[in-house]
Amino acid sequence: MIKNSVLKKSFLALSIMLIAIFPVTHRTPIQPIAASKEIIYVASIEKSALNKDKSTLNEDLGQKINTILENPKLQGAIAGVSIRKADGEVLYSHFGDIRLRPASNMKLLTGATAMDILGPGYQFMTDVLTDGQVKGAVLHGNLYLRGKGDPTLLKRDLDQFARELKAKGINNINGSLIADDSWYDDVRYSQDLNWSDEHSYVGAQVSALTLSPNEDYDAGTVIVDAHPNNKVGSPPK
Repeated sequence: MIKNSVLKKSFLALSIMLIAIFPVTHRTPIQPIAASKEIIYVASIEKSALNKDKSTLNEDLGQKINTILENPKLQGAIAGVSIRKADGEVLYSHFGDIRLRPASNMKLLTGATAMDILGPGYQFMTDVLTDGQVKGAVLHGNLYLRGKGDPTLLKRDLDQFARELKAKGINNINGSLIADDSWYDDVRYSQDLNWSDEHSYVGAQVSALTLSPNEDYDAGTVIVDAHPNNKVGSPPK
């Protein structure tokens, strides 16, 4: 397998195929022939307020949060806020003990867990593999795109894969193009994920191989733009 530091690498003509992902259940030994896509997460912290007095910091924090919570748009809503230090010291609380659905706050826990277990230098990789042989400019055998959970895979990444294959002298493939998402199991929704959200962009199924429609990285979703036609009564565009 050849690794490339380019952030996005793609493979041409697989975007349509990825709509229906076929796990690979059996195949002959696979030899890597193309690149892996790698991304690195970088964390930063703002330190401008570290020299302020602690009581002043807490007071400023409380005033800013209270201003947000007093917004008329929140009238009738219940907001629970609890901000604490790692040792448990409470810095701010507004209905801090009320039990509410965590919603996207869960991302804080999953993000912190990923940073702790995987580390800030973890890199997602997407592999291009084959079980065939290259003769002349033709690959005789199947080509596999094996996902390993990258949530930022884009169409342009597939294009980069195609360019790298061509750079290796491969102009034609005498075989099948197979998307392999078997890196994860086949349970698309756990008991903690809401099945009723499947129609929403935030509720896409879990898979080790998904494409994102844009750099918002709503992996596994399709965006459809509808616009009115110039002529009244005509179908929308």
